Amino acid sequence: MDKEAFLHQLESSAANKDNKLFAKTIYDLPADVIVGFTKEEFSRIIYISHHFSSQKMDRLFNFLENKGLFSLKNALKGIDELNNFLLSKFYYSSCISLYETNKEKVKRVLVNNAIVCDKLAEMGVDSRSNLEKAVGLYGDAQKIFPKASASYARALMNEGNARQTLAGMGVDSRPNLETAVGLYGDAQKIFPKASASYARALMNEGNARKTLAEMGVDSRSNLEKAVGLYGDAQKIFPKTSADYASALMNEGTARKTLAVMGVDSRSNLETAVGLYGDAQKIFPKASASYASALMNEGTARQTLAGMGVDSRPNLETAVGLYGDAQKIFPKASASYARALMNEGSARQTLAGMGVDSRSNLEKAVGLYGDAQKIFPKASASYARALMNEGSARQTLAGMGVDSRENLETAVSLYGDAKEIFTKTSADYARVLVNEGSTRKTLAEMDVDSQENYNRSKKLYLESISILEKLGDGWVYSIALLNLNSLLKNNFYKTGDKKNLEEWEGNLGDIEEKIKDRDIRYKERLIARIHEIRASLLEFDGKSGIQKASREYDTAYKLSKDPFYNFMDEFCQARIDTKSFCELVSDWKLEEKKGIFLDYYDYTVFECHLENALKSTINEEDELKLAVEKLTEIRDRTQIKIIKDRVSAYMYLLKALVDCFTTDSYKEAAANVKEGCKIFREYGDKQGQQMCEIFHNAVVKKRDPEAWQEIIRNREFSSNFYSLLCEYSDRKRADIECYRFDQVHEIMGAVSKDIEQVKEISIRTENKIDEIQSQIHSGFAEIKGQIEEGFDGTAAELRQIKGKINNIEQDLDNLVRISNDVGGKEGECIREFASQMLEIMKKGDSEALKRFSEKIVQNSSSITEIIEAAEIPEKEKTEAKSKLSDFKKIPGILKEKAKSFSVDVTKDVVVSLTAEEIITYLTPVLSTAAFGVPIPSQVVGILLKAIRNS
Repeated sequence: MDKEAFLHQLESSAANKDNKLFAKTIYDLPADVIVGFTKEEFSRIIYISHHFSSQKMDRLFNFLENKGLFSLKNALKGIDELNNFLLSKFYYSSCISLYETNKEKVKRVLVNNAIVCDKLAEMGVDSRSNLEKAVGLYGDAQKIFPKASASYARALMNEGNARQTLAGMGVDSRPNLETAVGLYGDAQKIFPKASASYARALMNEGNARKTLAEMGVDSRSNLEKAVGLYGDAQKIFPKTSADYASALMNEGTARKTLAVMGVDSRSNLETAVGLYGDAQKIFPKASASYASALMNEGTARQTLAGMGVDSRPNLETAVGLYGDAQKIFPKASASYARALMNEGSARQTLAGMGVDSRSNLEKAVGLYGDAQKIFPKASASYARALMNEGSARQTLAGMGVDSRENLETAVSLYGDAKEIFTKTSADYARVLVNEGSTRKTLAEMDVDSQENYNRSKKLYLESISILEKLGDGWVYSIALLNLNSLLKNNFYKTGDKKNLEEWEGNLGDIEEKIKDRDIRYKERLIARIHEIRASLLEFDGKSGIQKASREYDTAYKLSKDPFYNFMDEFCQARIDTKSFCELVSDWKLEEKKGIFLDYYDYTVFECHLENALKSTINEEDELKLAVEKLTEIRDRTQIKIIKDRVSAYMYLLKALVDCFTTDSYKEAAANVKEGCKIFREYGDKQGQQMCEIFHNAVVKKRDPEAWQEIIRNREFSSNFYSLLCEYSDRKRADIECYRFDQVHEIMGAVSKDIEQVKEISIRTENKIDEIQSQIHSGFAEIKGQIEEGFDGTAAELRQIKGKINNIEQDLDNLVRISNDVGGKEGECIREFASQMLEIMKKGDSEALKRFSEKIVQNSSSITEIIEAAEIPEKEKTEAKSKLSDFKKIPGILKEKAKSFSVDVTKDVVVSLTAEEIITYLTPVLSTAAFGVPIPSQVVGILLKAIRNS
């Protein structure tokens, strides 16, 4: 029957109210026609089915339910998944429409159909529609199940999971997540407090709260609650189970996010590293979960490194962890691409620390390029890979490696990234900042100078206008730093103070706009504004430096960053309120890194110059120490234009050292010449003026006291300080921008792992529902088989059906117990239930007989295991008693069979035997809830009995 003929016949059956024609039409419907229905046709068929809901159509209902289950089972086995899920949805939806008023009959179908909708959504088939349908079905099931039942609690859980997935798609994210939190909380009130189901409800609530936190909803509170929930779940799951490992992973990700927010950062990160390590000991070594644990440990170590905690060891370990993860993830997967990205990020940081800089950066470029081949071309991840490659190429260019080529490639990469990001997003603003900084460097290299300068300025201003609306203080401060650096550099280049005046005006406007706004990282941003204003005030001589000191003091009060406190005192030393040597002594024991260390080392340099001017100290030695300090500053920078110019100042200072030896004027002249050559190459006007002074004093006049006059008038140190400021402006902007990039990518990795762990919980809950549905459908089939050709009396039929109902209930209870047991033994309990069902459907009395005999033979060894286990005495006694009585089953069966006629003996024997076996074994199998590994042994015996039948 083709689709048109089917639809015509179905419409005819509805018009004529012909239930037999309707049933025949459904029976005759081929599978290929069903999967070809459009959404509209599918809806029409279900609507027509409603017309027959008042009529008794048990046979059709059973047919549809069995077909639905058959298709679902095939799909879950990986057989033609899409088509089988579509078939299952059709059959189950038809079931529900036929018996929507018979709540008891339809309840098991509701849950299965919801599972099918979940799976179709997961495959990308009408995801939103299918998930919303699943939410509705779980809600309908909740109206039917008893409010204190495990089935009701599982329906709550599954609805919560579907809502979490909808939230992840951006569908009413906050309402769906907050509803999910409530659903998981309600489920927790029903599940036994020591059960695996209760632990999963804790886990899922933790996941929902973590996602809310990432959206900015009560972030700290939700994350801290999530940490507690994951910890409580860990106390319940068996310590070697995948669920326990997942709880460790989830706690680690929550702690990592808290650390990024600045909450007990080091403690939370170090705890997270330990949690990921413990999870790795549990997950199979070739599994995606194990690889995810490696990835997450890597990102935690990366963040610790960014805080200065064992930076190099943590980064090198992270590189190894990402490499190991890459060996596990499929080579075309997004997870593999993220591992490439994270390795690139770690290598970039190592390069910034001076560890094999060129090699690490070139490898990072390659890693980002490989990631781009995997990510979808329109995705945010692809755009970030473009951005990271651009960033690495910028750094290579700064080191003098194919500078123009790398910078122009970076501009192109940023241009491609701009085409992907939303024009009002923080990501888009960040691309503008990065492209602006690249064009700024090209302008400094005299590559289309004016064009690149103008475009750079425009890009910075555009990014600031976007960030102003978004209220993201961190990225905002990065954009401000870059614009500050651009205008100051143009001032250095042209001497035109209009650049500084323009920037001061912009700064005032920005401060006015944000002072009353509620934005993230507001204190950081306002402190940054005071820092930038201080750097501008320093151009106004002593009075300006005094004002700068007050700006740094204000920045310190806002941020509590000791660097600002140091800079306050540093300004006082610059105007001779205190000596540089005093400043060195006062701050000697303070931990310093990055720009703070650069300014402190400059202070040490100034202290050596101070000492050189004191007649009581060896002047030559102090000048040599000053040269050594400049060498340290030079060797730390990876920016070639800065590194070379610091070298030029070192040549000039060495020329002064040469003045102490009368025969060294030739060397002094050579040093001055080398320094001047570098300044000319970079168009450094201040440096060239300094060269002129040195040339006149050291080369022309050969004045042995020339060095004192040069140092005393402070022109040398003042000019070098200007270079240090230029370097710090550039370095600060690069560091802040890179820190933002790194955190952004790590957050992406964390979210993905939470999604994966959540899926473990969803799969487990769905598996229970699937098996219970198989049991219900299977027993419906068994009852149907017994009715066909039954030769006994009506009373005997009722008695057999009653026993079958008892067996169905017992197996259902066992499956619920398996959910609480979890792990391998939980799986074995479910396998036992499934195999007993299959034996009954086949009527295999011989298999049951052999199984019973084997249990009796092995009862002593099983009893020993129970006796040795640490379980409550009541449960131990009952399990041993039932096992001891197992040998009585043949006699019990013989007596019970006497009440039935000879013609039904086969059916009776199978049903009675199964009932007795399940009754006696349930307490024995239930000991697995206390960690006793008996179900796996029982299933082994059962499978052997089946094979030998």
